[in-house]
Amino acid sequence: MNHAHFKTGPLILIIAFIMFLGIGGIFYFSLPKNKKSAMENRLLAPLPQFTFDALESGKLLDSLDMHLADHFPFRELLVSMANELKNNKGIRNEKVRLYTFDDAPELKKKNNTNGALVDGFINDEIDSDSINFDPQDSLIFDPHKLRTVKGILIFDGMAIQRFSGSTGASRRYLSVMENIRSKVDPSINIYSVIIPTHAEYYLPPESRPGGLTEAEVATYIDANLPAGVKAINVMERLRAHRNEYIFYNSDHHWSGLGAYYAYEGFCEGIGINPVPLRSMASRINGRFLGSLYNITRDPAVAEKGDTMVLNYPTIKVTGTELNANLSKKSAAKLVYESTGNYVAYLGGDKPCLRFQTENKNGRKILVVKNSFGNPFSVYLVSHFEEVFVIDYRYFKGSALKLVRDFGITDIVFPQPAMFALSYGHLNFMQSIFSRDSGTLKQADEKKVVNTKNDLEAKKNINKDTVPIIRKDSLK
Repeated sequence: MNHAHFKTGPLILIIAFIMFLGIGGIFYFSLPKNKKSAMENRLLAPLPQFTFDALESGKLLDSLDMHLADHFPFRELLVSMANELKNNKGIRNEKVRLYTFDDAPELKKKNNTNGALVDGFINDEIDSDSINFDPQDSLIFDPHKLRTVKGILIFDGMAIQRFSGSTGASRRYLSVMENIRSKVDPSINIYSVIIPTHAEYYLPPESRPGGLTEAEVATYIDANLPAGVKAINVMERLRAHRNEYIFYNSDHHWSGLGAYYAYEGFCEGIGINPVPLRSMASRINGRFLGSLYNITRDPAVAEKGDTMVLNYPTIKVTGTELNANLSKKSAAKLVYESTGNYVAYLGGDKPCLRFQTENKNGRKILVVKNSFGNPFSVYLVSHFEEVFVIDYRYFKGSALKLVRDFGITDIVFPQPAMFALSYGHLNFMQSIFSRDSGTLKQADEKKVVNTKNDLEAKKNINKDTVPIIRKDSLK
């Protein structure tokens, strides 16, 4: 009996294994293949194309292995179960939960890539996908709804990056503005718009890390901009709308509605009338999970989720993507109506875009931005003959050449406070205005943004003469 059992036991295991592979294969070939993972918030590996070179190099087998792993039957369910187990392991403290970079090694890797992620957790190019959610949002502080996950606070289903500013860091931005102003023709209008993130309006006072708030940083910068750079302050305008859907729950960006209110403030600041929101086209493009969910994988954020609501002008526009040498690369659009996430605005972060409108007023504006400027740029086509949009992180050409060649009359910098204090972002901004006619000026490119000592020597921004703005003065 034992001998017979010894012979049949391995056979049963082999048959079971073959059945497992067979059933798995049936599910693999019969189930639909998703392009994106909702739980992991990323594109899934496609089926690789066969080539002899790929086979010889081993890349074909590697790609096939990644594809099979990404499309394993019921993978989303298994990933969801794994995330739930991970989230519930150990002793839970619903008031505060803290994960450091050691808990998220992928963040270390991302922060050491191409510079677009310098000084921040977030990647502006993180993809997102659809999910159902409850749009109701409570703004009453309840400490039991507050957690800290990977440096990000989770409050009532909203993921919030904390912010702590200083006058010293603000002076770096002022130095860059002074540098750019000195290189641009004095007849050209330059505007600075320091814009907020979630932290300004939804971060409970008990959880603030100290230092200056985003509104205080904006007030300090606006009061000390160099001559010839006009401040457009939008902080209080957005504060008046904080109970509306001006920021996403799961993503680090503001919504199109938040950008619209900033656009209203910009119009008021330069003396033009904004187009009423009710006069714009409107479209609801479905629900999604954004970048901060991708970092935290927090179930409360997943439950609330986000939706993409597009509002955009109806004026006829011809869009073009330009190369670094400012020649036409391809056609471009203001909005991509069928896209269900933030990429709907401008199609994502393109290095250089040109939009020609029906307006014949001679005014041409250049928007120098990161991804926060995408929806803001869309609204400007109603007021300018041409709108140019540069993403300073990816544009390899010369902003000065663009200004001269196309007769730019206005330049606007819509800059989140967190990036206005970032060495990485400021160096990107300065570098595109340090290239002339496509040739980089080596002295400017090698120069790091002025140090604290250099900045303190400047007359207009000496720390001994500029008062620090206190929190209680801005209530």
